[in-house]
Amino acid sequence: ALPAPPAAAPQPGDVPADLDTLKAAVLTMQGAPGYAPRPRTTAVVYGAYTELEKAAAAAANATPAEIVACAAYVTKTLPPIKEALARNGQYKTGTKPELLCKVIEAAARGAPAPCDMCGRGKAKMIAPGVFKCGGFYDERMGGYKSCPASWSGATLKRFQWIDTPLGFGGKANPASVPLPPFFTQAAADAFAASHSAPLPEVRAAAPAVDDDDVDEDMPPPPKKKAAKPAAKPRGRSKSPKTVPKPEPMDDDDDDDDEPAPP
Repeated sequence: ALPAPPAAAPQPGDVPADLDTLKAAVLTMQGAPGYAPRPRTTAVVYGAYTELEKAAAAAANATPAEIVACAAYVTKTLPPIKEALARNGQYKTGTKPELLCKVIEAAARGAPAPCDMCGRGKAKMIAPGVFKCGGFYDERMGGYKSCPASWSGATLKRFQWIDTPLGFGGKANPASVPLPPFFTQAAADAFAASHSAPLPEVRAAAPAVDDDDVDEDMPPPPKKKAAKPAAKPRGRSKSPKTVPKPEPMDDDDDDDDEPAPP
């Protein structure tokens, strides 16, 4: 049996933020004056955050990367969340809140790498900032085999989180986090080149008009004159002239014009 390493304790900054707190901070950020969502053509790059994302992170006692990840996944249904986890080599079983916590943590810090002790198990979060190997199925033994490996958030090896439809294309996590084997550096460079749109700037809210600031001495705007109705023709209307009917012709007159019979 493999010897069990000492229990790994979470380090400062490695503990993921509470999900409900993250959701509340994201909603507040999205309702702030001047907020604009990240364009779909913008790649998520570690360290490139807006001022509103930084303020939301400070309010939630989280990192800006967690705010960005929460905003990207909080409205998703279970199928795309599970697909993103499976694509990045993570467990996809659990309730929606559990999977949402898992996907936000991995997208913000990097996808946990396979176990470096048994080589086959996957890291599973058993407490905030504490991970344990989930073991694996041994085909030769015909059963499940456990592994005692455990890590803290600081000692856990990670890979860059990849989810290109949402902008995660290889630079979402610190530069010290390598790319996963299924995503090459050429693919990461090509994705970054095609998703180089700048982050949205905070739009200035329209100033509210204060009634006290309105100058009372200003003349009111001129009133528009109503259009006058068309003038009616003067005098009495003339009745149409009656044309006399032609009188019937007298048959006797017609007979006078005919020649007399022989």
